[in-house]
Amino acid sequence: MKRFNAVIVDDELDQRKKYYEVFLGEYFNLSFIGDYTKIGEIYNVDNSLIIIDRVLEHWPKNSKEILEKLNKDIPIIVVSKYWENDNGNPIMEIIEYGKTNNILLFLAWNEIAAVSHDESLTEKICESWKRRVYYEFLDNQRMYPQTVKPDECINLLQIGDLQFGGTESPYSFGDRFGLANYLKNNWWYPNFITVCGDIAESGKPSEYNTAKSWFDDFAKKLFDGKANMAHHLFVPGNHDCNFNNFAQFFYDYDFVHKKFILLKSPVSWHDSSNQIILENEIFSNYIRFINESCETKVGCNGLKHLNLVNDRFIHWGIRFIHLNTMNNIEPKNLRGEGIDEEELEQIIDYCTDNRNNLFTIIISHYGAYELGYKNADGEQSWAKIEKLLKETKTNLWLYGHRHSLEIDDIDIGKDKKVKHIATGSLRLANKKIPEKAYRGFNKIELVRKDGIVTEFVVTPYKIIGNDIDPMVEHRYPAIY
Repeated sequence: MKRFNAVIVDDELDQRKKYYEVFLGEYFNLSFIGDYTKIGEIYNVDNSLIIIDRVLEHWPKNSKEILEKLNKDIPIIVVSKYWENDNGNPIMEIIEYGKTNNILLFLAWNEIAAVSHDESLTEKICESWKRRVYYEFLDNQRMYPQTVKPDECINLLQIGDLQFGGTESPYSFGDRFGLANYLKNNWWYPNFITVCGDIAESGKPSEYNTAKSWFDDFAKKLFDGKANMAHHLFVPGNHDCNFNNFAQFFYDYDFVHKKFILLKSPVSWHDSSNQIILENEIFSNYIRFINESCETKVGCNGLKHLNLVNDRFIHWGIRFIHLNTMNNIEPKNLRGEGIDEEELEQIIDYCTDNRNNLFTIIISHYGAYELGYKNADGEQSWAKIEKLLKETKTNLWLYGHRHSLEIDDIDIGKDKKVKHIATGSLRLANKKIPEKAYRGFNKIELVRKDGIVTEFVVTPYKIIGNDIDPMVEHRYPAIY
């Protein structure tokens, strides 16, 4: 395997060098600059990759000034522990001066700091970073057919509700091979696989192990045995909640009468002091699957409840907003439709960066109708979501849960509409909506000109037995 030269510019090497060696050392020859007097080494023509700390405290020049002088073609990874503590949008500050195409990744050191007490978790995050860095680097070096040129389309495969562990899993018709073969035979390779929740049936570890095998098999077949070259974008669904872990906070066991009793003063899901503990318990296996299997945990806005502003692909003209729509789970409401309202405001503040022509895509499990749209009882909560759609200039909302193929418009006023698209389930059809009840998926193509999405094409596909058939193609302009 060919090794490349990477230079690391960081003023905290005494704490971080060992981690750099773990997630970069396998593929790169490393050199380190921890002293400003040696900054000239960064301009060495033999360097294939530069990793730089965004905040170089006590240095006479900051990272932005250093990067401005670099060769425009050299790939860059920006790291920091200060992403979530800045006013404004630090990612935009880095890329506004024009070096957009060569920034591969933004990495947040607090991901490692949060688990530094646990060696096994630290190792898993470093392994995840290793894969992300290496594949993005190969992409940049044109060794990977995932480099996106300014006028290239970007392809999204929208799937959801796989519910591994249920009575009819996607294995029942072998779609990991059938679907992969179909896409490959039609010369259609996704840049993104968006999974709109319900990966598991009941949030059990064994179900996520099956899911990981499925995604690995699917990728190997689609990409001819190579590593998975599509970026996975996940959000949790109601079936991803592990209610066995959840119940302990609301119920106790009466050993005298041998029955469970509802606690009079349970630890509330809404008790801020226990919010994170509860969420980590309910979604513990989902979170483990995400950390081990994909790159969803990126973005530097510090949101805590599985919401995420994903700016990793902002240089492609795209922003993803991952929403956890199960914020109101309680013993009598296990569906738990809702989004943390405080974090909705944080997302709005974070995304208000006055950047024009940025195509914004929301990914969630529940769609607008489950969250209060056109529902008198949900007007107050919907008003906050509508504000999110307006302020973030959302173009496209991808969701699941309904097990059906649906496309409609969400009216947010002033002649502005958001295209609202549900995906069919790869597991089973929704018997409640028979006319739309297909197993299936959506193929979405973002048409770009000069790096800006100008229109998008949506094609739903239905699956009957082992047959995959396209439905009517829909073409829409991108409105900013």
